[in-house]
Amino acid sequence: MGGLMLLDKTMQGFVDESQSNIDRLQAILGDAKTLQELLERKRVPYFSVATNCAKLYEIISRMSVLHPAYHMSFAELLTLVSETVMARYRGKGNTGK
Repeated sequence: MGGLMLLDKTMQGFVDESQSNIDRLQAILGDAKTLQELLERKRVPYFSVATNCAKLYEIISRMSVLHPAYHMSFAELLTLVSETVMARYRGKGNTGK
């Protein structure tokens, strides 16, 4: 069927445009895959931080049963962790100092 379309000269413009779109989309897909790989490499060092923070939050939330002073909202924990990570990224040490 593809050969029949090429015999019809009115379809040639459509075929050329479609091929151009395919080439453009393949280039975009290649860029997206490269970006995905880059982001994956940047995510790996933070995976252990996220795992340990999840454990810490679980412990704190269970301790609040013992005493209300041990309560910490998840939003507070995320703020503390993100500030700590950003401070370390900037080379300024720990926010707990």
